[in-house]
Amino acid sequence: MRRAAPAVLLVLATSCADGAETRSRSYPDGQPWSEIRLVQGVADGRWRTWFENGQPKSDGEYRLGKRHGPWTTWWQSGAKQSEGEYRDGRQEGPWTYWFESGKPASSGRFERGVAQGAWTEWYGTGTKRAEVSYRDGLPDLVARTYHPNGALNQERTFSQGVLDGPCRDYREDGSELVIGEYVAGRRERLWLIFRRDGSVIRDLSGYFENGVRVRPPPDE
Repeated sequence: MRRAAPAVLLVLATSCADGAETRSRSYPDGQPWSEIRLVQGVADGRWRTWFENGQPKSDGEYRLGKRHGPWTTWWQSGAKQSEGEYRDGRQEGPWTYWFESGKPASSGRFERGVAQGAWTEWYGTGTKRAEVSYRDGLPDLVARTYHPNGALNQERTFSQGVLDGPCRDYREDGSELVIGEYVAGRRERLWLIFRRDGSVIRDLSGYFENGVRVRPPPDE
């Protein structure tokens, strides 16, 4: 059964002559839920929230109604969940995310709210899951994913979010599964699909043009 969101009560609002006030809300039992600074009714300053158990949930800054400056969030257990900065309401610069266990989940950089440059993801065990390079929020250049045992799973080449270049797939034991190439998002040239013993599955392999198989692979 889905748990209903906890009710909150407005418990305090302290005002200043310049129109600034600190507004606080609490859970029914009196435990603080949020505290935020407002200027003439617009969020401008520090904003904090807490879980029902008293652990911090988020801590960050607003400027003129938009998130601006360092932000941190936590899991209910107290473990850090995310950390980075906002600029005029959009994520900017390095950001890191964690699993509740404390192990890293992903890290990379934002520019104007979109992923930019190299990003890395991990499994909950701490093993690397993926390495992706982004350009304006889209995968660009070579992206790699990994099996839970750490072995390479896939290599894909992108050009601004579109598959364009060599493609490789591998099994957990390191053996090749697929070799091919994309051009502008479609299969082109020779594609080879392998069995575990290394032999080619001829019905699935062959030469492609504009995404269509036009002839079988060469004889082994």
